[in-house]
Amino acid sequence: MANIYAGRTGHRKNILVAMPMKALMRAKTRLQRAVGAQGRQRLALALFHESQRFFTACYPELERLVVTPSAAIARRAQTLGASALLEPCESGLNLAVERAAEWAATRRYERILVVPCDIISWRQEELAQVLDQADRHQVVVVRSADGGTNGLCLPIPGSFTFRFGRGSADRHLIEAQRCGLSPVSLHLPALSRDLDTPLDYSWGQVALAGVIDRARHIDCDIASMSSGKTAPAAYVAERSLGKEIEIAASIVEAHR
Repeated sequence: MANIYAGRTGHRKNILVAMPMKALMRAKTRLQRAVGAQGRQRLALALFHESQRFFTACYPELERLVVTPSAAIARRAQTLGASALLEPCESGLNLAVERAAEWAATRRYERILVVPCDIISWRQEELAQVLDQADRHQVVVVRSADGGTNGLCLPIPGSFTFRFGRGSADRHLIEAQRCGLSPVSLHLPALSRDLDTPLDYSWGQVALAGVIDRARHIDCDIASMSSGKTAPAAYVAERSLGKEIEIAASIVEAHR
């Protein structure tokens, strides 16, 4: 397959890209009526693969961490070149990002870039704008179409409190000021669009058709991946300096 994301990359190895991902069983529930249970789960998985493909092709120098309560997603993230931090249970986006920031800080990353795994259409020039602004401002907030946050870059460690959710872009800007950090807000047409609602699905059908087509090679059993089983917090899979490390792999086997 041709590389649809060919382009230049920079050298920003002090940034960790954190990508929270729900278990498939709980993903895209607002699309249940539009596409059915298996349809929404397949969309979530296809978008997850698309996000990993984008960063691998366009920003291979950026380390990625997928934070998820799903052992199946964690294993899949590793096969796609990302590190994985397995949560003990579904704990919400803010706590997932907080865990990612703690993970990054202990590994001496200087900044974290939080992006979702369900962007409908990734654009390299938009991510480049985010990274360029991160060189000029301490906090970069990318607004989603509904006023939420579809991108957040900030220094770590620190006292910043994550406030993801509806209307969170403004809350993150206020939080940056509270912490004495210089913020900037960006509205980027593609990065502002993630897939949550039937309206998002209708708006993005053309782009989603391409995502689904590129995901046809995925060999997966949705039923087994969406069983909802998670491994205890003792299991953490990480990629460090190019080496794959598995802790308590037997725990994963027990939850297959």
